[in-house]
Amino acid sequence: MYKGRPKLKLQPRPLDRLLNRLALAGLLFSWGYTLFHYSNLPQIIPIHYNLSGEVDGYGNKMIIWLLPSILTLVFGGISWISRYPELFNYPQTITPENAGRHYRAGTRVLSWVNLVIVFLLFYITYKIIQGAYRGNAPLEWWFVPLLIILLMAPSIGFWVSLRKSSSKDQDTGK
Repeated sequence: MYKGRPKLKLQPRPLDRLLNRLALAGLLFSWGYTLFHYSNLPQIIPIHYNLSGEVDGYGNKMIIWLLPSILTLVFGGISWISRYPELFNYPQTITPENAGRHYRAGTRVLSWVNLVIVFLLFYITYKIIQGAYRGNAPLEWWFVPLLIILLMAPSIGFWVSLRKSSSKDQDTGK
């Protein structure tokens, strides 16, 4: 399946660097925000929301460390796998001629996904902390649809851009 795919060392483009830096900044901010508020949190905090955005579970404030920890693992995992674009699934056969374009698109979509996940998990951390202070801070009605859209949009954009570029290659005989 992946045999014969060229292995390229891609240099990140400015947009890729920006996305990765924003994701890292969001990750560090999430840790800092949690650390800043932790000592003032009550012992019992909201820890789970249902699909309607209402708090439906409470637990010990130590749980608040779980979100930045998961975020760190996800950020690290996505950053690591981004270094091996030859392992990704692509909508067409990878050749030496199209590998660079496909690999760049694949790593770009992962940079977007990483950024989206960082900010969505930070938002949940923020809402949990605010809920702990106020007694309840439900997630807004738009959060779950936005979550779905933001997680799907980079992948859809990736597939569409590669389909367009592959049809252009066929039109020009490349």
